[in-house]
Amino acid sequence: NKQSATATIVASVAPVYKSKISGYSHAFTNATASKSIEVRQQVTGATIQNAQSKTETSIVIYEDATYQLKAIASPNYAYNNKLNWTVVGDAISVSHSDSNSGDLITVTGVKPGNATIQVTANDGIVTTVLAECNVKVKGLRVEASTATIWAARSNGTNPDTTILSAFIDDVPATSVKWEIVSGGDYATLSATTGANVTLTSKKTSIKLQNVKVRATTTDATANIYKELTITLKKPVDGIELSKTSLTLFKNTSYRVTASINETAYNPNLTWVGQNAVTATVDTNSHGASINAGNKAA
Repeated sequence: NKQSATATIVASVAPVYKSKISGYSHAFTNATASKSIEVRQQVTGATIQNAQSKTETSIVIYEDATYQLKAIASPNYAYNNKLNWTVVGDAISVSHSDSNSGDLITVTGVKPGNATIQVTANDGIVTTVLAECNVKVKGLRVEASTATIWAARSNGTNPDTTILSAFIDDVPATSVKWEIVSGGDYATLSATTGANVTLTSKKTSIKLQNVKVRATTTDATANIYKELTITLKKPVDGIELSKTSLTLFKNTSYRVTASINETAYNPNLTWVGQNAVTATVDTNSHGASINAGNKAA
């Protein structure tokens, strides 16, 4: 059970006597030769483990989430117990400190899909795959039925809504938590969990108000989130006319002006004349000449 050991090979030649030649007797003396050879223990196997030293052959992570794995060579007394990591598939990426060789890596989910992590010996003697771990990457996706809604009026009436939905691998996700991370004074959520929730607008004082909503996974593997930005448009709260009723003679006109909240998203007005009356609108649409026709009405 050693990383290496030294063996010595010795070759020797014993004395050999020849027959007498020409009255002489010839003999060879002892001869030896030796060579030391270092025998090194190679890696014959490996296991892939998580940070808690549990063997992993298959894991599930989310897109953008990370997971640590380590490889253990066997026997542990191998002369070169470093291992190489190889990734098959583009759903994940791995990072480690020692090029592609080392015993600890961080796996990052790149996109939904499947990939395989393989471990081979670094010594180059055993080229077969010693251990594998299959990785499934889940993707969290959120969407809104509409990304732009109307804010409620200044008195809180006429709110607008949008439906927010979360999916994991295109399947409605029930294991998510919803929260408003900015703009919480301008909208409310119907619930904090579930695959679908309703965002309801509240009043705002500016033309466009953004509300940022976050959906976070709540299962044990990771806390991954996605965010949506919903834009609230301030409506026209009310219109006040300089005249609410008037009497005109035929073929005469009278100018009427309208006052509205100038911070509305769209403060432009449309004037419509009925019966024998027509309206000629000013450039800014907040005033109009009311024209009487040529017959009584």
